[in-house]
Amino acid sequence: MKITKLVIDENRWLRAGWRGGLDSPIRPHHSNDLPKHLTADSSLLDKKTKRMCCLGFASCAAGVSQKDITNIDSPAGLKLKERAKIAKKFPWLFQTYGGDSTIAMHLMEINDDPIISLPKKRAKIKEIFKKNGVAVIFKR
Repeated sequence: MKITKLVIDENRWLRAGWRGGLDSPIRPHHSNDLPKHLTADSSLLDKKTKRMCCLGFASCAAGVSQKDITNIDSPAGLKLKERAKIAKKFPWLFQTYGGDSTIAMHLMEINDDPIISLPKKRAKIKEIFKKNGVAVIFKR
């Protein structure tokens, strides 16, 4: 059965880059200068911060454990068993051969783009999931 609702906890939402886009006063030059919820690189679940990107939340909603997604770059980087769990719930996240779909790559780009403001990230992520039959709810 496919998932029709996904909740993203903003207190645990990981976004690579910096907050606010081009006009942001926060512009770190080094990854150590980034606020806690932001990293220079992203993963489904960052071991250091315990935060997840949007696809990390989707992976957990599909039944994949946090241990299995820790420090994994994308759903295609997971073991076959975990990819199969996600594919049952979110089949549009994978190519036929098991790699990340164009949709999944687009979600990763939006999630981690330092230029896109937080409100626009939320809206774009919601829009992509909605086009694929999933309502995304951001909660604090």
